[in-house]
Order: sequence, then structure tokens, then C-alpha cells
Amino acid sequence: MTPRRRRDGPGPGTGRDRARDRGRARREKGKRRETGLRSVAGQVFALEALIALLVIVAAVFVTFYQERRDTERDARARSLAVAEALANAPGIDAALASPDPTARLQDEAEAIRRATRLDFIAILGPDGMRYTDSQPDLIGRRAVGDLSRAAVDGESYTEIFEGRRTTRCGPWCPW
Repeated sequence: MTPRRRRDGPGPGTGRDRARDRGRARREKGKRRETGLRSVAGQVFALEALIALLVIVAAVFVTFYQERRDTERDARARSLAVAEALANAPGIDAALASPDPTARLQDEAEAIRRATRLDFIAILGPDGMRYTDSQPDLIGRRAVGDLSRAAVDGESYTEIFEGRRTTRCGPWCPW
């Protein structure tokens, strides 16, 4: 068996190899490879990220807009259905022709409002005077809105208006 030769320093390579590598690293310091946004790959990545962000923002906006439109359409349909059912309910004509329509209709209108989970139900006379309302302090006051279509033309329709707390849908229905 022949004795092994001893190397200079620990690990692979010699001390001279390491010194040579350090010198090479110093010389190549000014010749760095292009990385980050300066390179074409970095610019393409930034453009792809920007496009993805724009697509996500557009999708969120479209989803929000569609949800709002669908919610408004559902509110219109639901509130108009309740208004038409109430206008055609048996005994409503007799109650409205009575000397005190508020006394005969307020409790029933409130019960219907709670059962249907609507924000308000107001029963109005042909002149726009409130006979019932979810807020009792408004009873006896004239309603705001275009009553002519329901009173004169006999047409059922809905209006969207800004309420005290939120946007509301108000149906108008002739009785």
C-alpha cells in the first residue's frame, strides 16, 4: 500500500483555487447578468401581473354591478307583488271608505310588513295622504313621489328612492 498524498487545506480544492475564485468574482462584479425589471423576462412578468390584476378588478366590478342589479330587480318584484296583493285583498275597499281607515288598516298592514320582511308598507288615499305607515308619525302626511300614474292611469309600478338609512324600492298600486 502506498501512502496518500496530503492536500493543502480542508475540503476539495486548494487554497490557491479559492483565491483564484475570489479574484474572478471581483473582476466579474461589473459584468452582472441582467435580472429584475431591466431584463425582458422581468418586463414580461410585470406585464402579465398587471394584466392579471386588471382582469381581477374588472371581474369584481362586474360581479358587484350584477349583484346590485339583481337585488334591485328582486326588491321591485317582491314589493310590487305585496302591494298588488294588499290592494286586491278582500275588505280593503270597505276599510278605505270607512270614516277612520287608519284604525282598520294599520295593525293589518304592520302584520303583513313583518310577515313579508319588507322595510315599510304605507297605504295611501287617492290624494296621497297616508292612512297607514311603518312609522306612525308619518300617518296623515302626504307621500312624496309620482302618484299620478297609479291614481289617474291605474298603473302599478315601482320607484327607487333614497331612504333615511338606505336605498329603498317603493311600489305604487291603485286600489
